[in-house]
Amino acid sequence: RTATGTLNADHVIVAAGTASPDLLAPLGIALPMLSRPGLLLHTCPVPRVINHILASPGQEFRQSSDGRIIAPTAAGHQADQTGGVHDLPGDLAERALERLRAVLVGVDLKLERVMLAHRPVPEDGLPVVGAVGPDGLHIATMHSGVTLAPLIGNLIADEILHGQISPLLTPFRPGRFNASASLKPAEH
Repeated sequence: RTATGTLNADHVIVAAGTASPDLLAPLGIALPMLSRPGLLLHTCPVPRVINHILASPGQEFRQSSDGRIIAPTAAGHQADQTGGVHDLPGDLAERALERLRAVLVGVDLKLERVMLAHRPVPEDGLPVVGAVGPDGLHIATMHSGVTLAPLIGNLIADEILHGQISPLLTPFRPGRFNASASLKPAEH
């Protein structure tokens, strides 16, 4: 159901990040998730210095179309397993800015804001992708969904439209949570 009415569909893909558990709960489907808060900094706009995402062990960042450098404050963002933010946001942001300045030498980086974000990390840290619950319901929840979206979207579309089950998705199927009675397998 949407604000403009009900949409009928043969297939629905829940790909709503941290909101996925709440969307699945009314169907009796529990998606176990970890608490993975993180801080994301935005700099004041600077001239274009990068046209892609840079992910390295020392720092990850990208530049938005308006010139802001956007970066997590955790140096190893993808591997960050903390369940809370334990330092002052300004201190974390300043350390991240120092790492960014070491990579973007000569770029005048000034902090504009720091935001709290909750990363969608399933309970075992791996993506959850595939059919679940009532026939036609699929799930795609992971960190980092933004970078994996093109691949995951194509693989799910091939499964739904052509019945081409991808072996790449085998380790990420929702059924792996069945032992804990969380996600139910799809009904066929």
